[in-house]
Amino acid sequence: MKTPYNQQWNLTVQRHLTDTMMIEVAYAGNKGTHNELAQGDMGQLQPGQLTPANRLLDLVPNPFLGLIDASSVMGQASVQRGRLLRGQYAQFTSVGPGSPAWGNSNYHALQTRFERRFGGGASMMLSYTWSKSMADSSDGIWNDSQGTLRNWYCRACERSLTSYDIPHRMVINFNYELPFGKGKRFGNSMHWLPNTFLGGWQTNGIFTINSGQPLIFSQTTNNSFSFGGYQRPNAVGGDARIPARSIDRWYDTTQFKVAPDYTFGTLSRTHSNLRNDFTRGLDFSLFKNTRLTERLNLQFRAEAFNSTNTPVFSGPNNNVESGAFGTVTGQSNPPRSIQLGLKLLF
Repeated sequence: MKTPYNQQWNLTVQRHLTDTMMIEVAYAGNKGTHNELAQGDMGQLQPGQLTPANRLLDLVPNPFLGLIDASSVMGQASVQRGRLLRGQYAQFTSVGPGSPAWGNSNYHALQTRFERRFGGGASMMLSYTWSKSMADSSDGIWNDSQGTLRNWYCRACERSLTSYDIPHRMVINFNYELPFGKGKRFGNSMHWLPNTFLGGWQTNGIFTINSGQPLIFSQTTNNSFSFGGYQRPNAVGGDARIPARSIDRWYDTTQFKVAPDYTFGTLSRTHSNLRNDFTRGLDFSLFKNTRLTERLNLQFRAEAFNSTNTPVFSGPNNNVESGAFGTVTGQSNPPRSIQLGLKLLF
């Protein structure tokens, strides 16, 4: 196991358009080297051996009888022919490499930011990121329901979008001090009593919208008969996207099927154009500052998270053998939450 490391680089150009407006454009890159490669079986059969003609499942006399503990499958009088074709590892039920540092990942992004300050205590900022993240190894979770490498002899076949790839993300935030009360446009000479109720108000908001993460497909059955490798479903070949997806039909399920016997399946770790529901939400707050003395400030806060109460659905069931294949049964974000607070600042 080698020590993983990251190489990061970026180029940023920032320009003040006026005294109150600024724009920033940046390119950012990240390269991960010696990432953990999760599991895999070094003793699985070669892809060329996977054929019915080799009669891999036939029981044959076990040459290791009496040499291996009888509690092991390799200690029985008869074993499946495929187990004896595992070359130098035939005496083992599985041979794991541990977590070797053979993986790689990369990330590239165009990052933009625009800021504008208005008169009267108002400002806003808009940021947008367009990015792509690829990896051929574990990226926080291993993207396979069986939790391991599909084909030990083609680690490059695991290269795909990462499970956390989010190509588009935009965030808009703003704050605005309402123009009422002492020192403001309206009510500059207001008496302290009405100013206590009408002055010192401020609104704030954060609106976020970004793409959903790639879908990860799986199947329960493993008919690869590779004695160590695993399967993912097959893609039929058509476009599985549909014009109007719903929680009852997130995509065209007829475009996927269980992988045939003696194959590893054609789908990659993540799907290239099917994704979870996109994230969107508005967090809003209202502040009231009341100056009690020169040193004491009483602040009332009303904050609403997911203020529009917009649901973001959880990922669909992506197991091609499930009766709920392609349907959504949950929500990934919390419902609207409102909290009130009182702070004494000194």
